[in-house]
Formats: sequence, C-alpha cells, structure tokens
Amino acid sequence: MKPGKKKMIKRKPKGGAAPKDFYFNAGTQQAILAYKEEENKTKRNEIYMKEILPAFSKLVENLINVYGFQVQFESKADLQSECVEFLYGVIDKFDMSKGSRAFAYFNVVAKHWLIIKSKQSSRNNQLFTSIDDRDKLSAHDIELIENHSIDPSPEDALIMIENNKKLQFLLSRVQELTVTNNESAVMDGINMLFKDINDLDFFNKRAVMLYLREITALHPKALSVVLSTMKRYYKQAKDEYDERHNA
Repeated sequence: MKPGKKKMIKRKPKGGAAPKDFYFNAGTQQAILAYKEEENKTKRNEIYMKEILPAFSKLVENLINVYGFQVQFESKADLQSECVEFLYGVIDKFDMSKGSRAFAYFNVVAKHWLIIKSKQSSRNNQLFTSIDDRDKLSAHDIELIENHSIDPSPEDALIMIENNKKLQFLLSRVQELTVTNNESAVMDGINMLFKDINDLDFFNKRAVMLYLREITALHPKALSVVLSTMKRYYKQAKDEYDERHNA
C-alpha cells in the first residue's frame, strides 16, 4: 500500500446480505405485478413457480417459526402449505396503488390467516373431545352423535336439496347485480367462503369480516359500504326467488 493512501473497506449491509439476496425483495414484487398483468396461463404459472412461490414459502415458514403457530393434528409443513395456497388465491387482490408494498401486504395476510387457524385449533381442542371417550360425553352429546349417524328422512333430504338450490340462486343472482369492481371483489370473497363452508368453524362476524378484508384488500369503511349495498341486492334476489316459487 502506498504511503498516505487510505485503505478502502467495502461494508456489507446489516444482516450480512444485500437486498437482492433477500428471499422477498423488489424482484419478487415485480414478479407479482408481472403475474397479475400476464394473460397467458402457462406464463403466469411459470412466473409463480419460479419467482413467487419460493418467497411465499419462506415468508410463511418464518412466521410459523417466529410466532410458534401450531394447529392440532397438522405438521408445520402442512400448515405452511395451506397458508401458501391461501396467499396464491389472493395475489390478484394486491394493489400497490394503495400504498402497500407486496411484502407488507402478504406478510399481514399470512399472519392473520395463521392467527385465525391457530385460534380455531385451540378452540376446538378446548370444546371437542373424542367420541370414543364416552365418559366425557354428556347424554345430550351422545344423542346428537347417534342421531347424526342416522340417514335423514326423505322429507329432510328434500328440504336440504331445496335450501341448497335457493342458496345457489341467491349467490348467482347477487353476483349478477354487482356493478362496481369492489362489489365484484366482495362477492368473489363470499363465494370463496361458501365454497369452503364445510371446513369453516369460525362463523362469527369479526372473523368473516377479517377474511373478507384479506381476500378483497378493501379498507374496513369501504368494505362496510359495499356490504350495505350487497344487503339490498340480497333482499332483491330473495324476493325474486320467493315470487317464483310461491306463485
């Protein structure tokens, strides 16, 4: 080294990795935007598998490890896979124009999903017991189990079929009545919830609203305004159904 010449040291960013080396970086956000704009399904799938899925997988893995999320009878890998699948389903809901970066948005969505899933498991563990442990079952519980094992009567079966037809008509008709993009987004979320209705055991207003907010990416006030409009659509659809079947 020449006398008087200062030795230059190239410092690494805190944490030891450059931004481009982070598992969820600006490149990931650009990939998400490219995925949303791409119309070719093959190319969309390629973008997701190569550039988005690894980031989603690592994001969820870190959340599970850091916060210790657990679900009874499910491994960490199963829980991680379910959460990543949920993130995949809401990619098109991400809107950078609302001021949120992709990492912040999907981090919040994944964390909320894991919180709800963990609370469901904890509640079920407290409320439910094995049907083989009859000593812990009340007489009412035993009666419910025995009745559940009996096939419904023809009349009850017809009622169930009719109720399902009515539900499908109402969902379809409300979907047709939607006008704005926000209304369509909320209806897509409602359809998603009904599609998985047999797997849901958290039916209270707060949990449903939380899921709709995550699926639609709408602010609480905007979501409330849309739901008020959807109530009017529902009443119109119900009146139409009743008029058709009571004529």
